[in-house]
Amino acid sequence: LFLALATEEPTIRCAAFALLSEARAAGLAARMDLGGRSLKGQLGHAAALGARFVAILDTDETVLRDTQDGGQQSIPADAVVHAVLRAHSAL
Repeated sequence: LFLALATEEPTIRCAAFALLSEARAAGLAARMDLGGRSLKGQLGHAAALGARFVAILDTDETVLRDTQDGGQQSIPADAVVHAVLRAHSAL
């Protein structure tokens, strides 16, 4: 199961790295763009890599997008890993 993290806000990079570490510690394959792509570019790159879920982090909310069914939900950043693991066990 593959989770990609995307953000355009440089001020929340630390939070994104913490979420990346949490996801990897929970056994998820997780990646985050470090090349400075736009949000659209990051989402396209995540799709090209085959990410099932993309967490889009912003200063005021985090959106978890399921790339297979197109669904998305706003959730707290600290609930992303739990939501991905729960969705994976439901598959």
